[in-house]
Amino acid sequence: MASKDIKSEAGALAVAKREWREDQKRLAKAPADDSQTPHIARLVPYQIMEIERMAAQGMSLDQIGARLRIKPDVWDYLIEINPEIANAYRNGAVRGIDLITAAAFRAAQNDPGMMRFYLERLAGPQFSKKQEGPAVIVQTGPIVQIDQDAMERRFVRANAR
Repeated sequence: MASKDIKSEAGALAVAKREWREDQKRLAKAPADDSQTPHIARLVPYQIMEIERMAAQGMSLDQIGARLRIKPDVWDYLIEINPEIANAYRNGAVRGIDLITAAAFRAAQNDPGMMRFYLERLAGPQFSKKQEGPAVIVQTGPIVQIDQDAMERRFVRANAR
């Protein structure tokens, strides 16, 4: 289903939003601090840094778990009981957004196209593109000229028989 949705930019954005919301719901289940985290569920600092790095690159929780080679059921359990994962994911996502925003801002200073993109997407609703209304298409039949003389001759021939 996802491949069908990703055929357009709007479809890809909708899929990304849906996945982002699902990840946020999963992260909300994590406890506030790690005082209740069992020792076996703790991750080493290198794994936490990897989670941050991968989140900064835009990977989802499922992709990060697969990349760390942790079984999906174990990964879901770790997310629920280990707040370090949630914190690392959030920190990495924020860092990734910060890097992209800074790069877009630097590029927007020299490139009018990028400036327009930056303002439409990141500077607020006053700069976003206005939705265009639906186009009105009027369809008419073909314009036909009727040759009156030919019609009269045909009518006369039909009646002459």
